[in-house]
Amino acid sequence: MKKLTTWFLLLLLVTSLIPAFNPIVKAAPFTWYVSPTGSDTYSGSDAGDILHPFKTLQKAINVSGTSDTIYLRGGNYNNIYPKTQGLLINKSGTAGAWYTIAGYPGERAVLNGAGYPLDLGYALLRIGTTSTFISYVRITHLVIENVTTASNSSAGILACAGSTGASHHIRIDNCTIQNCAHRGLEFWANDPDTAFLVNNITVENCSINNTNTKPGSKHEGVTFSGCEDISFHDNINMNCPKIMLDLASNTKNGRIFKNTFITKVNSAIKLDGSQSASPAEYDSNISIYNNLFSGGGQTGLKIGCEYTGGCNNITVYNNIFNMYNITGSQVGIKFEGNTSYTQWFADITIKYNTIYV
Repeated sequence: MKKLTTWFLLLLLVTSLIPAFNPIVKAAPFTWYVSPTGSDTYSGSDAGDILHPFKTLQKAINVSGTSDTIYLRGGNYNNIYPKTQGLLINKSGTAGAWYTIAGYPGERAVLNGAGYPLDLGYALLRIGTTSTFISYVRITHLVIENVTTASNSSAGILACAGSTGASHHIRIDNCTIQNCAHRGLEFWANDPDTAFLVNNITVENCSINNTNTKPGSKHEGVTFSGCEDISFHDNINMNCPKIMLDLASNTKNGRIFKNTFITKVNSAIKLDGSQSASPAEYDSNISIYNNLFSGGGQTGLKIGCEYTGGCNNITVYNNIFNMYNITGSQVGIKFEGNTSYTQWFADITIKYNTIYV
């Protein structure tokens, strides 16, 4: 009995000296890191941390979870996958903890689409799809550039709605979107005549520059089509050969303010209530104020409609239109329509604007 007790005490002593195994569990929400010098082959509990970053943004998105944050360290990311469809964000956040993709503080992270021509309807960075709807997503402090395409429609960043739902609560701030074959930013509903519109969108403190670079492109620099609850403010928009900002097809409840639009070719903003012959569509409850419009010989703001529908409850105030050397039919603010369709404009208020010609 004494011998057995001695062995039992010895066993307790030995086991007490062995450190307990406590696996590291990533707490949710988690922060992930991506670096041009990282590796997507990292595995284990430290994969994707600041000392073991992934190499591609898509890898970080794929392993991330609800409300996570992904930081991109400074550098050039020309490793887009799938090559012809761009990067896909298929994760969401919550009202209290947004899913965030951000450039690392103090560093310049560039998503570079050069050499990766996109298929029709795709973007370098897609927020959901027409059947997968994403919410509470923030994109901040990134450069998105050189968006190329072999088709006639593409974008730097795209979010959309489908027949069964819509992506919502999307925030893009402090980003540069430049050198895009077609649109820089695109938010659209697959069927804007349904109840599902892309909604609660904020674009703030961004630079959208040099869009529609593909010869023959007829798109806009920024498109809101079938959207509601929009805040577009403190942005700089320049160098687009077509319309810089288009609000179209049942877009409603928007505030466009404190932006700078520099144009020399086409109108800076167009309200295009309807892009469909049937049923009727209309833009409504849009406020445009405290913006600077600058451009030689072009129209600052067009309020119009292509097909059946119109615009109502539109307020335009406290803007400066520096539209020097205006000629022909170009003006500071212009109404236009199509006499082949039934159209109406109601409750339009234009006040306290300054127009230089």
